[in-house]
Amino acid sequence: MIVDQVLKACLAFLNRSGGVVLVGVADSGVVVGIRHDIRICGNLDKLYRFLTDKIREKIGSVGVDLIQVSDHLVDVTIQVASRGA
Repeated sequence: MIVDQVLKACLAFLNRSGGVVLVGVADSGVVVGIRHDIRICGNLDKLYRFLTDKIREKIGSVGVDLIQVSDHLVDVTIQVASRGA
């Protein structure tokens, strides 16, 4: 599942100047989708909640306030602000 990669990326962006994590998009920019992860969670809403809960659980309340998760048809976008913002 994608959770570990998402958490690593969020932590890296929190320690730098922020950024955007595109879940379902390969490093090359090719959209690979998140169907496998949706299937595991049951539906897109459950995947969205699962990601949000894991971010809150692993990063804590201070960091989670800097992270916005929004879902789209193909991917999930996670916008991370820097701690200094």
